[in-house]
Amino acid sequence: MTKTRICSISIVLLTVIALTTTVSADFKDTTARTKQIDQLVNQGLRQNDLQPNGPISDQQFVRRIYLAASGRIPTAEEAREFLADGATDKRDALIDKLLESEGYVSHFYNYWADILRINQKLGRSGRSNEYAYKNWVKNSLRENKPYDQMVRELVTAEGHVWENGATGYYQRDRGMPLDNMANTVRIFLGTRLECAQCHDHPFDSWSQTDFFHMASFTYGVKSGGAYGPNRSLFSKSKGKRSKQEYLERMLKLAEETTGIEGFYPSSSERQIEKLFASDNRKLVQRRAGLTEEKYRELNTKVMAAIKKIPTRDRSLSKLIGDIYDPLQYASVNIRDRDAKLPHDYQYDDAKPHQEMAPKSMFGGKISAADLDAGYLPAYAKWMTSKDNPRFTKLIANRMWQQVFGVGQIEPVDQITEYTKAANPALMEHLEQSMKDLDFDLKSFLAMLFKTKAWQRQPFAGEIAPAKPFHFPGPALQRMSAEQIWDSIITLVTPDPDHHHPNRDSELAAIDKDRQIYDALENRSPEDFRSMVTMLSEKSKDSYAQQSEIRQKFLAARQAEDEELARKLSTQLKSATKEMKRTISQVAYRGVEGGGMMYAAKKKRPKAPRRFNFQVERPKGMSREETRDWLRNQKAKAGQWNRMVNSMMRASELPTPAPRGHFLREFGQSDRELIQNANDGASVPQALNLMNSSIGAMLVHPQSVLGQALAKCSNPKEEIQSIYEHMLTREPTPPETSRLLREYQSNPDHARSNTIWALLNTQQFIFAE
Repeated sequence: MTKTRICSISIVLLTVIALTTTVSADFKDTTARTKQIDQLVNQGLRQNDLQPNGPISDQQFVRRIYLAASGRIPTAEEAREFLADGATDKRDALIDKLLESEGYVSHFYNYWADILRINQKLGRSGRSNEYAYKNWVKNSLRENKPYDQMVRELVTAEGHVWENGATGYYQRDRGMPLDNMANTVRIFLGTRLECAQCHDHPFDSWSQTDFFHMASFTYGVKSGGAYGPNRSLFSKSKGKRSKQEYLERMLKLAEETTGIEGFYPSSSERQIEKLFASDNRKLVQRRAGLTEEKYRELNTKVMAAIKKIPTRDRSLSKLIGDIYDPLQYASVNIRDRDAKLPHDYQYDDAKPHQEMAPKSMFGGKISAADLDAGYLPAYAKWMTSKDNPRFTKLIANRMWQQVFGVGQIEPVDQITEYTKAANPALMEHLEQSMKDLDFDLKSFLAMLFKTKAWQRQPFAGEIAPAKPFHFPGPALQRMSAEQIWDSIITLVTPDPDHHHPNRDSELAAIDKDRQIYDALENRSPEDFRSMVTMLSEKSKDSYAQQSEIRQKFLAARQAEDEELARKLSTQLKSATKEMKRTISQVAYRGVEGGGMMYAAKKKRPKAPRRFNFQVERPKGMSREETRDWLRNQKAKAGQWNRMVNSMMRASELPTPAPRGHFLREFGQSDRELIQNANDGASVPQALNLMNSSIGAMLVHPQSVLGQALAKCSNPKEEIQSIYEHMLTREPTPPETSRLLREYQSNPDHARSNTIWALLNTQQFIFAE
């Protein structure tokens, strides 16, 4: 086993250990800072002739803190345990406990995934990239990595996906370095530069040259396929052959075009390389006596001639591309490179295509010594410095907005020179606290959650977007789509915070990329060439067949023969799949599964039956009634098995969820824009609740709620259990009386009707 392989396996094992180990946060003492926040909030209320709202009860607190810190409602047992605790500091203790929990990781992963736009849109060969990126973010939250360190690791990320999941940050905007820079500045500095990409900013002080000076920091980032020694060696030799071929054809065609005898001196490799090292265009013009216009005309003919001549390099290039196809999103490479102004630059301070040296837009200047050490490290150091006037302000304001529902500065990611916080003294205190806590987000959140200001009754009034909000209490918020879904999961699945059915397969996908890379790049150059030669012979007929089918397919589409087009499309997929299977068997030697990356899919094993057939059979049933009862139990078991496959927290599901899924209907971000989620009500949401299987899941005998209801001996106990599980409180006497009448008049459906009604109440979907 090679050293590289051992190292890679160690990385994956460490990842598994990190995912299965509870990390204890060493919370910093924020007691004095918490009191200072309350003093500043109260001062702001007095200055604006406002009164603080009253405090919340323990019953309200336990539900609110679970939703805010863990992203779900508490179980009935968790709520009872807290309410029965007589300790005076039980609220602070629960805050600390939840911030150390796996629920915190899940909830705040959803928050950062929305900001970072983590998604699965890279396709099949990019799924392991998404998995690694997702697990990197979760591990960073789990170990409470300081925020400034987390950002530095993202901004300087390079290497292979199985070694560094943070590379997903650049893969997300692959091929779009300018957009990536604009997103980076918006996400981490709260400054919107999109306008300055095309022209001087109309509402801020940034110019287009400022934008391109900043773009130079990350312009040399190349995200995409993994390049090891063998692939690089092939690329160089292939490029060398292509250059030789191009020069030979160009010079020969120049002779034919000009009629100059002996214009083409020699075909020896040494002389061709020497000629290519000089200025080709001027060489041809000088020898042939061509004008610039005539040369361009000649060059066009040469290029057209080359395209018509089938070459081994073209089929070989396709073969290499297919061999490395599973790794096309597996690596990020970095080299310093200055961005150039666009061809249509219109201002007088620079010229089109002028190179822009990297330069910061505000705050401290970046030294020449830092730049010499690397553009990205210098960029990350400047960005995350405590002296950067916007870095700390933004993250402190983001966390305040996440906890209180409204930022001190709104919008949070649109800070300008004229921005003023709702409470400037409080904003300054939050910034200083973030610095003094060394960007410890868990300690910062604990500081906010422990304030009297957050533990007040919510403000349910209208908040004017253009006016400052002074926080008589936190803003009343509807749960996010993920919070609603995760709360439903809490009523269905035991221990939802540790239910990770997809995790093993995700880690396996990451490691399979590593195995494929090792299978290709751990070969000797001779072995690699031999493998490519073997596949080249095998691929020759296949590629010719694919090309022929593709041409027929295009002809069928033009002739609007859809039936033939579908048939040809199926044939093309089959031929492509067969070629990939051949590549897999030959190239991916030693990969788990025998290298059969594209082998026929095996049927998934059936989900284990989770229905408990030890349920006591009613006595006194006839043989026919017994048969019907057993059939009914089996149907319930099958229904449960189908439903339970997707019963996991939103952070464990593919992101974003597909259109039509509960999460998307209730406002989950499509991960296309930064923080693109919404919490508005809609008709599809109502239809989803009315027509989906959620009600059936909640009342199913195997669900958490269903099992609790099975222990109830009468309707009154059922009603109380439903309220405790869903609303974290007991029903009031009028509510109990009204529902008892429902149980009397409609005994067969009263339970499901009660659950459905509470699921649709504002009490359930609002985080009060």
